[in-house]
Amino acid sequence: MSLFKLTRLECKRTSGSGTSDDDVYMNVQIDDNELKRKVWGGSHGESIESGDTKTIGLIYDVTDKLRVDLWEWDANSSNDLLGSTMIYADSQSGNRVLVNPEEQDEYILYFEKL
Repeated sequence: MSLFKLTRLECKRTSGSGTSDDDVYMNVQIDDNELKRKVWGGSHGESIESGDTKTIGLIYDVTDKLRVDLWEWDANSSNDLLGSTMIYADSQSGNRVLVNPEEQDEYILYFEKL
């Protein structure tokens, strides 16, 4: 088992060519357990603009893998998946780039192995 802390999320470019902010939230799945919805960002997402960095501070005990999905909350249409990544139990501290070419966004998720 490995402990991972999701430390921060850096926005390099928001969806819509980076001209406005995104309201983002995270879902996680630990190993093969049930998906945990909106564990960060609340019900309507955390507002973030290009160049912003937001603190996350969530800790997970992982046997095999941690899946992280970043979503954009939309009031007038369906929510958009901005990117997904897997952090495996044998991973070291680092980061993952979350990109969805259709939405033209780019985020960096930072994490620490504790």
